[in-house]
Amino acid sequence: RILALDPATGEERWSYEPETVLEALTQPALKNRGVAYWQSGSQGVCEKRVYIGTMNATLHAVDADTGQPCADFGESGVLDVNQWNTVNDNFPFSLLQPPTVVGDTLLLGWAGKDWAYAVAPPGNLMAIDARTGNLVWNTEVADYRSGYSKTAAPLIVKDKVVTGIAGGEYGIRGFIDAYDPETGERDWRFYTIPSPDEPGGDTWPFTG
Repeated sequence: RILALDPATGEERWSYEPETVLEALTQPALKNRGVAYWQSGSQGVCEKRVYIGTMNATLHAVDADTGQPCADFGESGVLDVNQWNTVNDNFPFSLLQPPTVVGDTLLLGWAGKDWAYAVAPPGNLMAIDARTGNLVWNTEVADYRSGYSKTAAPLIVKDKVVTGIAGGEYGIRGFIDAYDPETGERDWRFYTIPSPDEPGGDTWPFTG
């Protein structure tokens, strides 16, 4: 649920209930880590929006002034993100953390039941249009078959999308990537685990 409060009095201005499945589908317990805010710079209905994700991977967009769904986003204000989860269907997505907003684009982080299977969940990063919910780009950060997974929304640092990777429990070599926010193309990668020929490489067992 989203609650909008008057900053001066604390009185409720509006509330929005996603009416989603209240079951811990991909996590040990129900949870939500907040909302995201976007504005177009214009005036009018849904020119300022609040986004909230759900346990069953729907992303909801509502008018920040009224709490009413934004009809031009997804299907009447609700976007099914699981439609793009075609990599490994053992892992239905959950949207527990808010998307990262950069310009008119939303960058999605997601979670899945990754501790329950021997194969890692998808290692991709997705960008969607803040107005329509259309997929802008979908980039594979790392191959899930090698133990990598991508389960958190990225950061925006200057003009780059900066993100890490998960999968330490599978012995992966950690890294930080930077991507172009408009195209999803990778600009650089920095490994947080040194290779055998780098300083400190002798302190880490190297598996590839």
